[in-house]
Amino acid sequence: MGITCMTRKMLWAAALTLPMAYAAPVLAQPAAGPPGTASTPAEKIAPQTPSASPANSAMAPAGSMAAVPADLSKADKSFMMKAAEGGMMEVQAGQIATQKGDDTVKAFGQKMITDHTANNKQLAALAEQKGVTVPTELPAKDQAMLTKMKGLSGEKFDTAYLKSQVSGHEKMLKLMETEEKTTKDPDLKSFATSTKAVVQEHLDMAKQDSSASM
Repeated sequence: MGITCMTRKMLWAAALTLPMAYAAPVLAQPAAGPPGTASTPAEKIAPQTPSASPANSAMAPAGSMAAVPADLSKADKSFMMKAAEGGMMEVQAGQIATQKGDDTVKAFGQKMITDHTANNKQLAALAEQKGVTVPTELPAKDQAMLTKMKGLSGEKFDTAYLKSQVSGHEKMLKLMETEEKTTKDPDLKSFATSTKAVVQEHLDMAKQDSSASM
């Protein structure tokens, strides 16, 4: 009986120590095992990739974003508006001149159509680049002037048309000169410089034809 009791005590002691002996290896197994073999719920959750991060997804490589037009001054925007209206006026008045004027006036009117149509396209492209919406219709006062010119004919028309061309190109020349001197935008400065030369040529022609018709 004494041996049996001792044997039972030894067996119970061994049984109690077995869980402790295997506990450490079992708990340490996830850390020691290769990646992806962990069976715990926490380790089954896939880590976020950098592309899924809101901060990283908002970033773009240099040069991938569309260029944003630089802000223009109020004077620059006003210049573009006035230049667009003046260019339209010259084309529409030129169209009337080619129908109602004498040969000299018709030739002058055709040159206004050709030169200012090209100039208007250049300005429209520049305005789009700068994010500026220029007018596509003439103001009421210019429309009224064109209506009045349509009611004239012969020498009266020629005189009135050439006179309006002298005054109109004088104003346009001053507009180009002012923009050329004051703007800080290199594109508008270049446009004003090149257009100024064309306007000066037109003004000289208008003055010459106006003097000849008097």
